[in-house]
Amino acid sequence: MVQDARGFALDVVHALRAGHTSAAQALAANLLGSILQRPFDKAARIQLTKNDFKAKGIKFKLGDYKFKVACTFAPVWYAHARYFPQNGDPVPRTFGRHPSAHGVSRTQYSRINAVYALMLVTSVIKFFDTELPSRR
Repeated sequence: MVQDARGFALDVVHALRAGHTSAAQALAANLLGSILQRPFDKAARIQLTKNDFKAKGIKFKLGDYKFKVACTFAPVWYAHARYFPQNGDPVPRTFGRHPSAHGVSRTQYSRINAVYALMLVTSVIKFFDTELPSRR
């Protein structure tokens, strides 16, 4: 898993360097979603990605996790802020996993967001590589 993910993350880097910002962000956002599927059961994945801050004021509980887990997955949780275009939610300027998939626009897609998405992906890949060595 880590080797495949690493290859796609390098594709994001190559796309960014070649000036293909939108392609880089789209791949990074989808890669983030993909790499979170295998190592976690559904309950753990929901806990790390269900961001109800806007709707219910629920924050990521940093104190519930070891330091490395919190540092890796708090930004991932933030990137999963709820976004429902059918409810009239405006497309956010900051990177979001859901707006990258369902709110393709000049507002969401930017070089900064592509780099941010790449940073999230590389952080998660590094975490899996060092903390879950049996799943390589």
